Amino acid sequence: MKWFYAIAVLVVAVLALFPVFLLSGESGERHTGGMVYRLTYPADVKSIDPATCGDDMSSTIQGNVYEGLYTYHYLKRPLEVVPQLAAALPGISPDGLT
Repeated sequence: MKWFYAIAVLVVAVLALFPVFLLSGESGERHTGGMVYRLTYPADVKSIDPATCGDDMSSTIQGNVYEGLYTYHYLKRPLEVVPQLAAALPGISPDGLT
């Protein structure tokens, strides 16, 4: 039973020191960079130009890149439209023509 504990302590020690060996570079300095998150898309992005977009993958990317004129306030219920890029919400002129 003592061998089991000795092996368990050895395995825990190796696993605890393993990231130290991974983070040290060739010069022995520790890596101080951040984490890199890479995401692959199931289809090619054909264009992020809103005038030429015609597929789902391109429109998904456009939604993350471009802002719209208006959006919804996501915490208020019932939903409320708020200006995002627009100066203000559209209004009706006194004569009702515009």
